[in-house]
Amino acid sequence: MCKIGYTRNIVQRFSELRTEFGRLDLVHTIVTDDPEDLERYLHKEFWRKRDGLTEWFALGDGDVQRIQMIKTHVHRVTFWEAFRGFLRWVWGI
Repeated sequence: MCKIGYTRNIVQRFSELRTEFGRLDLVHTIVTDDPEDLERYLHKEFWRKRDGLTEWFALGDGDVQRIQMIKTHVHRVTFWEAFRGFLRWVWGI
């Protein structure tokens, strides 16, 4: 299971999640000017794999790779820059 969510303090949030759920691995982070829109987009993109109404998703390796392609060697991107990069990777646009 993978959690798709946003936070303003990754260290604190990761610590909270580890306290609640035990051992966790941080797979990927994206720094963006619009975390709410990016989160909303990813939740819609993977809605079929969502665990109820939670932010947990049963993502496969290919799904994780698609998300990881949003940020490749970029330190700060806007949501729309990330989205355009995602479209180029998925559909070759």
